[in-house]
Amino acid sequence: MIDVAIIGAGSAGLVAARHLISAGLRPVLFEAAKTIGGAWTPSSAVLQTPSPGNKQNDDDHPASKMWSGMRTNLSKYTCQFTDFPWPEGSSTFPTVEEMHDYLQSYSDTFLQDDPSSCEFLMQCR
Repeated sequence: MIDVAIIGAGSAGLVAARHLISAGLRPVLFEAAKTIGGAWTPSSAVLQTPSPGNKQNDDDHPASKMWSGMRTNLSKYTCQFTDFPWPEGSSTFPTVEEMHDYLQSYSDTFLQDDPSSCEFLMQCR
């Protein structure tokens, strides 16, 4: 099977991975955070490894710009995958935690059936 690198495990990276699998390829996702979600990674899940001679803080990773309770400026109807609706009861304007959970659910649904079909490399620098 041919490996294909995808930089980032946000919404675009997850969709790309899904379609690569359906084309018979093996996506390898590289993500700087400890979890999927890209820019929608809650700050508590951000990589916290110190840099040489300088301690890393949340501001060193773009995902850390999302604070607890932050909401998207797009409605759930605008920022959903066409074939993957939001769960019943989701906020009209989802919080960062809801967005992350939605992306995690998408990953669990479409990318986790066969672990050999997709590889996630988290905490890459």
